[in-house]
Amino acid sequence: MRIDADDPKLTVVCKICRRQLSRYTCPTCNLPYCSLTCFRSPAHSGCSESFYKKELENGIKTQTSRNAEERLKMMAILKRFEEGSLENEAQLFASDDEDDDDLAARFKGIDVENTDAETLWSRLSEEEKSKFMQAINNPSSELTKRLLSESEFLSISYPKPWWEAPDVNDDADEGVGDVKGYGQQPGPLQLPVSMVKASPTGPPLIYNLCAICIAYAFTTRHLAASPLNTANNQDVKSLISRLVPFLVDRKATTLYTNISGVITSMWSHFSPDEISNNIMSALLHDASILMRPRPVSIIQSPAGGYLDISSHPYRNVALVLSDLHRVYGGTWRANHVSHKLLFYMSQIFSTPAAVLESLATDLEARAVAAKGQGESTSVSRLTWVDATRSENAGATPKTVTKLIEEI
Repeated sequence: MRIDADDPKLTVVCKICRRQLSRYTCPTCNLPYCSLTCFRSPAHSGCSESFYKKELENGIKTQTSRNAEERLKMMAILKRFEEGSLENEAQLFASDDEDDDDLAARFKGIDVENTDAETLWSRLSEEEKSKFMQAINNPSSELTKRLLSESEFLSISYPKPWWEAPDVNDDADEGVGDVKGYGQQPGPLQLPVSMVKASPTGPPLIYNLCAICIAYAFTTRHLAASPLNTANNQDVKSLISRLVPFLVDRKATTLYTNISGVITSMWSHFSPDEISNNIMSALLHDASILMRPRPVSIIQSPAGGYLDISSHPYRNVALVLSDLHRVYGGTWRANHVSHKLLFYMSQIFSTPAAVLESLATDLEARAVAAKGQGESTSVSRLTWVDATRSENAGATPKTVTKLIEEI
């Protein structure tokens, strides 16, 4: 069942993978989940209903012979019985704990998918048979509509973000990230070697880049699109411009100087039904992965005057900027955004690895602190930010600041 847009559960991370933002809730156990992969995972096998829902949908739509139709109906409902599901209005048979125990005993040792319809039917009580047929014979009922709606969802599978693929942070040949179940890595942007200086010039932009990575991670998860250039451009631009307006505003002068400022500002750009401590924790964790230099890399020599991003330790954050560059690079009106992204990329490649490593560590510490605050969105963001500011006011933030000052 897809979660309603006004449902506060939209702010909950998937309870199965604990990575994606939840987009659906299980009609049986009310567990928030993000994708078909998680719905079918072993941890949630007790509520997996893909087989019988599909069969039920086909049976209702095709209206085949009575015997075939009854078999499909039987297999559907008995699958639910076998897995101990059904509750509230989604329940076809209202039963108490004693009835459930009796039902489990009647179907003990029965392989629902491979048993003939007559045998399955004989295991049901008269009351169960009657309620079952009443529900099936009314295609316009809320139950039938829900089953069909959920069946449509079950035919869709969303990829996990490309930066979570197992080999993203390992050495690999070109094409890394094209792993089953994960989004494909964005193609790297060509950055002229002449734009990369020995040290960054002007004020440091690494905290602005943190904000961009947080916005990028949220947009990727919210739109279930990885990379973003595979999604609707207008949807992507709408979210990015709202979350990091300094990136698209030609006259913007926003310059973040610490992570606390980034968190406070970013929180204010989310709508109340989009953000919670757990969501922010997940996004900070994403930003940490994207900002952290790869530990082992073989840097290829520049070819044709361009930096080889695919083999560089800063590949992940560079691919974020590359992906956004493709989103904004399609029209002349967005040229100033494309130029900004290119400038940000040149700045990041001029930043010492120690600075990015320290920053990524700080982001991960903030992610852990945010997760400890729980799922509630009623907790004041300032309370949480103050807590993380106090907790992390020691070595890690100072290290980042000192490293920046030494550049």
